Amino acid sequence: MIKPIQKYKKGRRLEYRVMKELKEKGYYPIRSAGSHGIIDLVGISSKNIVLIQVKSEKPTFKQKKEFASLKVPDNCLKFFVIFGKRGQYKKILV
Repeated sequence: MIKPIQKYKKGRRLEYRVMKELKEKGYYPIRSAGSHGIIDLVGISSKNIVLIQVKSEKPTFKQKKEFASLKVPDNCLKFFVIFGKRGQYKKILV
């Protein structure tokens, strides 16, 4: 069993990895640290905004539904970034 502090550190490490990629793509990344909310990261560019939920495992149906029901402006995209066991990840547009 993973201890809560280890789980937090793993999540934080994955969020920083996604933030680095956002920066490389021209976004200004903002991390919603400690909020335990639906949005982990926000990326702002001159064209759009991305809202990201970072997961180390497949999101539950409830998490998917809650994120999908979030009302956002037309220039805002919502993504799950899901990491696998070997550090690879996939992005799922919601």
